[in-house]
Order: sequence, then C-alpha cells, then structure tokens
Amino acid sequence: MKLLKFYLFSFFLLLSSCVAGPKVALVTGDQLSKNFQILNEYLTKKKYKVTVFDLSKYDSFPEQEVTKFERSLVIRLIEKDVKSSYMTNVESDFWQIFLSTRGSLVLFGDTLGDAPIYTSLFPDYVGFQNKKVALNNGKIKGVEKDLISEGLDVSLDFNGVTDEVLPFSNAEFDNIITHDNGAVLGVKKRSCSYKMSYFSFLPSWITDAKVRNSFFEKTFDWGLGFSLGVDMDAPDFPVLKLDGTESTLLKEFKDLQNVVVLEFMATWCSSCKTQLPRMVNLYNKYKDKSVSFYNVNYKENIQKVSAYLKEHPELEWPVSITENGLGTKKFGVKSLPGIFILDRGRRVKYIHKGIVSQEQLDSEIQTVLKENNFSILYKKLDRVSKSAKH
Repeated sequence: MKLLKFYLFSFFLLLSSCVAGPKVALVTGDQLSKNFQILNEYLTKKKYKVTVFDLSKYDSFPEQEVTKFERSLVIRLIEKDVKSSYMTNVESDFWQIFLSTRGSLVLFGDTLGDAPIYTSLFPDYVGFQNKKVALNNGKIKGVEKDLISEGLDVSLDFNGVTDEVLPFSNAEFDNIITHDNGAVLGVKKRSCSYKMSYFSFLPSWITDAKVRNSFFEKTFDWGLGFSLGVDMDAPDFPVLKLDGTESTLLKEFKDLQNVVVLEFMATWCSSCKTQLPRMVNLYNKYKDKSVSFYNVNYKENIQKVSAYLKEHPELEWPVSITENGLGTKKFGVKSLPGIFILDRGRRVKYIHKGIVSQEQLDSEIQTVLKENNFSILYKKLDRVSKSAKH
C-alpha cells in the first residue's frame, strides 16, 4: 500500500509538471499586499511557473535574476501605499536594457515612484509621460479590435489620484483603456524589439473577479504569445487584403502547392527594413522554384501599407493585414519581424523571431524543399506500387 501511494504521488508530481504553464516573474514590494495576492492567486491557479521578487527583501534591484525572464514575461506591480515597490533610477536603466533585448513587460502601477523617476531613462525610452488625474470611481472601457481590452466595460472601486499615461505622438502606443472622464489608464506597445503593456490602475480596483481574470488572461497571453513549435500546424486567423476584402491566412494559402515563407512585419519596424533586402534576394531566387512568400502586416491600415509598397516596389509578393493583431498572437510573435517557413502541408518547419541572415533562411528553404520533394516522390512510388498490385 505504501509503495502504491508512492507511485501515485510520483505520478501526480509528474502530471503537474507536464501541465505547468509558462514561466513569469512577478516583481512586487510586498507579498502581503492585496494586489499582489490577486495577481499571484490568478497565476498560480492558471499553473504559471511564478518566480516572485519581493523588493522589500533586496538591497538593490535583482537585475541578473530578472534578466533570465527576458524571453518570457515580467509582471511589475508598483503601489503608491507600498514604498518598497517604487521604481528607482537603477531599475529604470535596467528596463531600458531589458526591453531593448526583446523583453516583455506588464506594468501595473498607480504610481511609478518618487518624482525623479518620471523623467528617467525608462519612460523616455519607451515613449510616454504621466500626469496626475483624480478618479471618483467611474468606469473603464476598452477599445474595439484590441486583443486585451475589447469588451472591457467595468466599474472601478477607487476614489483618489492615479497617473494618466500620455504617450509621445510618435511612440506607436495603442491607447486601449480609458476612464469615463477621458483619462487614458491603459496602453500597450509592440516595437521591433519588445512588448509592453502599462496600466495605471491596480487589479483590486476591478472588483468583478470574472472580468478581472478575463482581463488578466488576455493581457498575459498577449505578453507571452501563443506557444507555437516546430512541426505544429500553422494556425489560421482572419486577414484583411489590400483590396479591402476579408479572408483568412490558410484560405490565401489554399491554392498554393509551394513551401511558404511567412513574415510578420510593420512599416514602422526598423528591423523589418533591415530584413527586407534579404527577403527580396530570396524571393528572386526562389519565385520560380516552388516557394511562395507572404507578408502579414501588424495592425496598420490599407492606406499606410499601400503607401509603403509604393515606396518599396521590390516587395512583389502578397501582403495582408492582421487588423487586431490576432495573427501575431497565434504565431507567438513577441517582436518584429517574425519569420516562419511552412511546408506544403502547412506545418511550421522553422521559426525566427527577429532579424535572420539570408544564408540561414536559404539553407532552411532548401532543406524544406528537399523534404517536400522526397514526400512527393514517395507518394508517387506508393501509388505506382499499389497500381501494380492490382
């Protein structure tokens, strides 16, 4: 009986480890605060692998330890009533480096800390400033076609002063949550190198647990991206074609018998600009050799994408738009460009997040072509063999 219990216990340990969710860091100033408890309870219930950094227990910000999460997600909680949670100038410098190396950050804070932090490197690098705004409860609302905030319409339980987030005009922020007094309390940004969402309200201000958990789920999922691995089927999602018609990614690929090189990009993305001549060279090499190229633009409008294509006539292959960003989310693209090589069966064979050399893509395309050619030959021989038997 003892041996049976041991095996059962070991089995459940193994099972729990198999179903554990992605790794996240949760940085707080007090593990006893209500807002920390709300966040930690949700993450634990959803089986995230949570590493807690309680700043009240550190002499300085734990840069090396938090850096280990730059390929996953960091959730940062700053509370006006918890001095140990305040951001310092040293931490501000750290976030600039963290984000520039493709980090992903979710920030909840009714303050950033003492006055100097508002003019430090971090806000300036990301591209926002703040101003104090008084709230008398009221409601917050999301915007249409946003993956985090669409459908959000909930009352707040807060009467006091918080920060309004004011992005710079050229910072490419999405204002996604506003208070009914007009103040912007939630923004998100995807750059060429990072993803960040910033909410100047605290989790406890949303008293409806169901609404709050749904908001958490979409926020953290956007920060992490869906998990997509090699040899998995390419997920489908709606696309807007440049002629204004709606379609889906796999519908666009339906009549293609080719290997597909799929790139997620944006007209403002400097890394995409660096990648473009490499893709043009590959396109010219393979366009008559059973390889198709296809670009999906991230959340821009038809006019802007069309203008970009006029400036870059060398980009001759099809481009469509993922209007609400669902495509990048399903493919797990946390930074641009995101490049995927799909075989003829629409399985993902290679994944690249960021700039990749022409030589590496060339080698991978040749490998997938050889696999596809072998598969075609095998099927032909199999058909011949079956015919001979009859």
